[in-house]
Amino acid sequence: MGDARHSIGIVHQLGGLMQQAGFVGIEHQPFVLDASSGSPVYEMSRQEANVTYALLRPYVLASGVLDAATYDELYRWMQIEIQYATFRCVSFGLRVWGFKEIA
Repeated sequence: MGDARHSIGIVHQLGGLMQQAGFVGIEHQPFVLDASSGSPVYEMSRQEANVTYALLRPYVLASGVLDAATYDELYRWMQIEIQYATFRCVSFGLRVWGFKEIA
């Protein structure tokens, strides 16, 4: 399955994890989510970003990656920039599914 110490995600491991869990007929489908300004999911994504980054603050500060002043300044700029008509946000993902007999 690869060495998780060299990755920041599990997308590449989903099929193997599902197989280990007893799933069969495993399939996958990549997708793109466009949350850019004016897109159908923009407003929802903007609200989620505000909440997510507010909730992440204590964890980031505890990790020592950023100090409070720097985090707060970056968070403030994110809130400003995400409102621009030119804001672009594209995320890539992978749907993975399979079947498992119910015992």
